[in-house]
Amino acid sequence: MKRVYLLIAVAPMVFSCMQAKAAQNLPAEPNSGQTQQEIKVTLPPGIGDKAAPLDGLTWIKGKPVKIEPGKVYLIEFWATWCPPCKEAIPHLSELQVMYTGKAAIIGISTEPVETVKPFVESMGDQMDYHVAADPEGKVIRNYSQAYNMQTIPHGFIVDAQGKIAWYGHPQEGMDMVLAQVVAGTFDPVAFARQKAEAEALNAQLSNWYVQYFEKMQSGESGPEAEQIANSFIEKAHPDALLAFTWNNLIKFKTNENARKIALKAAEKANLLTNGVEPVVLDTYATALFENGKLNEAITAEQKALQLSQMNPRMAEMFKQRLMEFKTQGFKKQ
Repeated sequence: MKRVYLLIAVAPMVFSCMQAKAAQNLPAEPNSGQTQQEIKVTLPPGIGDKAAPLDGLTWIKGKPVKIEPGKVYLIEFWATWCPPCKEAIPHLSELQVMYTGKAAIIGISTEPVETVKPFVESMGDQMDYHVAADPEGKVIRNYSQAYNMQTIPHGFIVDAQGKIAWYGHPQEGMDMVLAQVVAGTFDPVAFARQKAEAEALNAQLSNWYVQYFEKMQSGESGPEAEQIANSFIEKAHPDALLAFTWNNLIKFKTNENARKIALKAAEKANLLTNGVEPVVLDTYATALFENGKLNEAITAEQKALQLSQMNPRMAEMFKQRLMEFKTQGFKKQ
């Protein structure tokens, strides 16, 4: 019973990571069976339009900013009550340091100055970029209406020509785009194609995932299910492979084919992450153990434990798993 509990404990972390990767449009690889010509590429509305001015703002931190040719800007709309916005603040400060003299990072909140100012002051150096309040919504209206902005945080990157190069959620490629815009190498059409290809591939991966587990659930674990699994494993990114592995090990642990497929998926994930990601190593170790490869499982789990020391909760989980491998392996001998 103990082993089942530990498997379930890690599974939510894996699925959470998988969802996060999907939100970032990963993996950015062409979909098998679809050529680049077959994938429709459409630029989001407003890309290439002149950026709206930043007039009428009350500047809380940093000097007032005007959008001028020859400079790059990252404008993020946020709020003090928004957890993802607050989580992103230290990273935005890092970006400002990284691009000092090359790009200006600007945070704009539509909350009252009386709300924004004390929050910014409490953040200190953790919030080290230009911050402004837009309580009357003069600036945000120009962006939200023109670009159908419905959620925050929401970022806009303005290139050196004063035009909108990109907009969206910060996890939708913002860092990569900013680096390329600063370098003068950003190609919005190429980026749109990459995004379309990633979405197409993720849709195919999701389809294979569902097909495979539907067959397994109905007792069809033969060659057809294995073929679907192989297609998934060939194209999937590491987090999807981990979810695939755990689902096999948790739901179909008594099925030999499922255990073998789980090991194949975990092995591929470990290869793609160069054998240095503790969660991947732990998954790989568990798949090895469930396939009777005790010594290899212990070696992989020991490495996972070693690499997880900065995360005490994770390290404790992996320590328990390692002890279990050794105990169960001893009983089998």
